[in-house]
Amino acid sequence: MIHRLSDGPDLQLSGRLVYKGLVQFGELTTSELVQHTGGSQSSVYRILCSLVDQGLVLQSAAPRSGNGRRPIAYRINPEAGYVLGAYLRWDVFGVGLCTMDGALVACRRWSLGEGTTPTDLVRTVADSAAELLRESGVDRARVVGLGFATTGPLLREKGILFHPHHIVCPNWEVVPIRDLLEMVTGCHVVVNTLASTALLGELMQRRQGLTGRSSYVLLDLGVGTDTFLPGTVDKSVDDRSGTLGSMIIDYRDPRGSLASYASVDGIIDRLTQAVPSLAGAVSVPPDFSPEELWRSEGRLVALRRAVDKLGRPAALRARRALAGVSAALGAGISNFVALLNPRVVFYGGRVATHFPELVRDALDYAVTHRPAGMVSPVEFLESQLVDELLIRGAVYQVLDEHIGLLMPVSLERGKAGAAG
Repeated sequence: MIHRLSDGPDLQLSGRLVYKGLVQFGELTTSELVQHTGGSQSSVYRILCSLVDQGLVLQSAAPRSGNGRRPIAYRINPEAGYVLGAYLRWDVFGVGLCTMDGALVACRRWSLGEGTTPTDLVRTVADSAAELLRESGVDRARVVGLGFATTGPLLREKGILFHPHHIVCPNWEVVPIRDLLEMVTGCHVVVNTLASTALLGELMQRRQGLTGRSSYVLLDLGVGTDTFLPGTVDKSVDDRSGTLGSMIIDYRDPRGSLASYASVDGIIDRLTQAVPSLAGAVSVPPDFSPEELWRSEGRLVALRRAVDKLGRPAALRARRALAGVSAALGAGISNFVALLNPRVVFYGGRVATHFPELVRDALDYAVTHRPAGMVSPVEFLESQLVDELLIRGAVYQVLDEHIGLLMPVSLERGKAGAAG
């Protein structure tokens, strides 16, 4: 069973290292795994034979590169185990079932109604997880764990959601979400923020993404960030999701943090202050159902429509207000990049979806005002914060606890041979 990856006697550090190489890089030959892990040819081959015998790894003939015998290629057995991934965004939540390679088998999603309590959510996730397993014909004993992505702020180590000012529902002040999920589902649960989970999902989609510093900037009801630093014990530089959002942009303004500029409410406030007539337009359009609120945030859609219809004087004032938001966001990202020095920055969220020109201008500013001394350019990539990304990212969080997924294989060079 896949549980041997974490605590079984048949798969020690060397076995986890080889298995992790296959998860990170896909199908590899013995020689390629030797290069990635630093183990000897004999020890890596012996480990691979053990993993194949346990059903954790599959083998097949690799494409012939010359006239000689075709080498054997190895890949993880995706059906050796299954992982549940769940998420709580600001107005919807969902759960999905994935194989060990992160492939989504099936998922469910629901709207977070005004009366939804933490107990309601946990019960729904548990019941739906059981349904997904039953419908997919998966034995509960083959489930490795459950990853849960949620809005911040979050006490990550304890799995406690506290004072979630981004959720408008009552009863969400302090929620031990990890303990509740473990108690009801019977699964080992890993909890992380939306930004952290989305970052891991993006990195693992790119296979080679665990080799360089990468960050995620989430622009929505809040401004959340996380950064992956390869080679460190901690996968994140900070345990708070709002590192960038709490950055002070204007010390003269008591609301001068970046979140007061670049969040959904910050943009609405600044536009309605510049053009008071827009205040009456900021309401959910009648043609939007609750299920559509995430992809098409009702207030932002209504505001966007109203801004696009403004006459010249009012349109100029709105444009100046948005330019101020863009300048603040650009300055914040520039400072953020200077502090953490990432090579890739992913960005996503409903602000990026409905006001893309605002974010593009901010990124242009961050690029042109790159701090002195930064030689390598920063690549900015748009991310779609969709269900599958969060579910898969949550699944990879579970695998990280089992096999140290976030520690790049190449940085543990030599351990496979020593342990083997």
